[in-house]
Amino acid sequence: MDISRNALWRKTTDIKRQHAVFELVHDSAILLDMGLSDNNVIEICFHGGICSATIDLEDLLSLIENGKKLIDSDR
Repeated sequence: MDISRNALWRKTTDIKRQHAVFELVHDSAILLDMGLSDNNVIEICFHGGICSATIDLEDLLSLIENGKKLIDSDR
């Protein structure tokens, strides 16, 4: 599974949250989501789509950094 090249971020909303949530999606499976909590803390939630996936640490950190940039630009 080449997540680093084929995964895409998409913006979603949650009416219970003050800020948007961004989902990392690969082949229609949600791998994780990131968002800013109401206390302005970045949170990451891993989903079942990432179960048993092997990801290089550098690729994972790059994906998370890209998600953080989306969060920062959406504040």
